[in-house]
Amino acid sequence: MLPSHLLTTISLPVDYYLSLTTSKAKAYRADAGYTGHAEPDIGSYADYIPMTVEGLLSQEDAHARVISIKEDIDIESDEMLQAHRARAKIEHPDEDWDQRFPILDVRPFALKRTVVANRNLLKLHLAVQHLWREAVRHESESGHQYDYVLFMRDDSLWLSEFYLAKILVAGDHDVYVPACDARSPPLHPQEINDHILISKRSSADVFGNYYSTLFEIDTQKCMRRLGFKDRGCNSEMLLKFVMEEHGIDAGRVGQGLIPFQRSVQVRLPDSSTKVCFHKFCQSVQNPIVTDGIDQCKNIDWTAVFQ
Repeated sequence: MLPSHLLTTISLPVDYYLSLTTSKAKAYRADAGYTGHAEPDIGSYADYIPMTVEGLLSQEDAHARVISIKEDIDIESDEMLQAHRARAKIEHPDEDWDQRFPILDVRPFALKRTVVANRNLLKLHLAVQHLWREAVRHESESGHQYDYVLFMRDDSLWLSEFYLAKILVAGDHDVYVPACDARSPPLHPQEINDHILISKRSSADVFGNYYSTLFEIDTQKCMRRLGFKDRGCNSEMLLKFVMEEHGIDAGRVGQGLIPFQRSVQVRLPDSSTKVCFHKFCQSVQNPIVTDGIDQCKNIDWTAVFQ
């Protein structure tokens, strides 16, 4: 336990691993009214990203170990996915081969969006796995292991400073995630927030290699505990299932202790931009202050783009 006066004064050395892509990707909720107008920060400045990130990190005790910027993440040539798709073609020849993995949702209205979600998830986790292997290689070469690993998405907007020490005094857990217990709609009992994850090094391999882990787990077992006939586990259910299967203890903490929200920058008709929260989590204890930024779902996009 750390004394309270040290919570905001301890500076920890940090290594940074980043993967970004420049190509446009289909959105899971393409009908949300704003996703087709997303304006990525990276834009045409991809060549300047490494210099910008390294400059920001140099102001702190941090180092950019890997900054990977590609047009896209190649999942097509991955042997595990190729083998899985081959089986899917045999078992469900009339379906898209990405219809049922890792998320399954065969309700008629959800077919197309589920395929998009699955490909996006696989790309996300394969990119993380590439970074994780670089992190493990650095550990081997340096002779030192990391203490904690923070896994997060590239659409995270930090609203204030983050202090790891404040998380650690919340209790001794293998991983820490936002409680998200004031979310609307509420989390399903079998869900756990998957926007960000802070892991002890002893558990981090499971999440660093999460792409491979998805091919190893029994997704049907995850589905059976839900009792649905036409749906399997979504990404948040899969994460909770993986944690339970590996005996990983998760601590849920207030959103104010991990002060970020997943966000999107939208290009408006007058060429200005507006930032809104693409996914929003709030907690009962230690809630986050959002400084007046709107939730994307609460904006009348039909009126905006009419």
